[in-house]
Amino acid sequence: MTDDRPSKEEFEALQATVMAQEHRLLSIIGNLIKHGRGGRFQGSAWMALLSRIFSPATIVIGTGGVVALLTYLELREQTGAVVDQNEFFAQQLQQDSEADFEARKAQLLAIIYDTEQRWPWSQEVPRASTRARAEAVLSYHALVAKRTPNARVRLTDAILADADLSHANLTDADLDEANLNGADLNEAILAGAGLFDADLSYANLIGADLNGANLTDADLTEAILAVAYLRGAYLTRATLNDATLTGADLSDATLSCAILNGADLNGANLTGANLTGATYNTETRWPIGFEPVKAGARLR
Repeated sequence: MTDDRPSKEEFEALQATVMAQEHRLLSIIGNLIKHGRGGRFQGSAWMALLSRIFSPATIVIGTGGVVALLTYLELREQTGAVVDQNEFFAQQLQQDSEADFEARKAQLLAIIYDTEQRWPWSQEVPRASTRARAEAVLSYHALVAKRTPNARVRLTDAILADADLSHANLTDADLDEANLNGADLNEAILAGAGLFDADLSYANLIGADLNGANLTDADLTEAILAVAYLRGAYLTRATLNDATLTGADLSDATLSCAILNGADLNGANLTGANLTGATYNTETRWPIGFEPVKAGARLR
């Protein structure tokens, strides 16, 4: 296939010709300005200008300019059409992604809250297995947290009794009134979680991160909270009968009106904890040297 492009020498010669044409045109315009008003060279100046304007070289250059302008306008229109098309496709993809997101949410929530099967005494029992519900909770939390990082993942009233949620990341999850009876939450991350009135009785919370969690009115009967992190947690009116809190960090926690009968708090950090109105019995074990009455607790 032959190469029709001009050589470097031909291109430089063509460039010199164009520059010479432009120089001549400027010279003619200068003569017209100088002699074009009644001088004896008026006619010659105008004839030179017209001949230059309508010379073959000028016509070729002018035609090339018009073609270039039309080409530019066409390309601009096509580019605009492509941009509009890309925006349309982007919007379509976003809508499809939103639809997929909502569909996946609905699918996971159906597993978590499937309560159509009932026992004769009307206690609702999910048909999904315990493992399936636990996996659905983790998937749902990860899905929503990734899509809307600052949103609080709502899992209120979730039935997760005996679920294996060990090492789960449920930061800031809303688990108010959830049933977590006997659940395995060993070293789970529940920092800032809402667990208001949640059932955590007999749950394994060894080493769990509950810093700043709201456990107001929660049932933690016989729950194991050994070496758990509860800094700044709210345990107002929480039931902690026979709960194991050995080595737990309860610094700055609110335990006002909590019930601590038989709770084991050996080695727990209660620095700055609020125990006003909390009740305990003779079976309750406190850290060595800690004086519960001075902290506001009452022996029953």
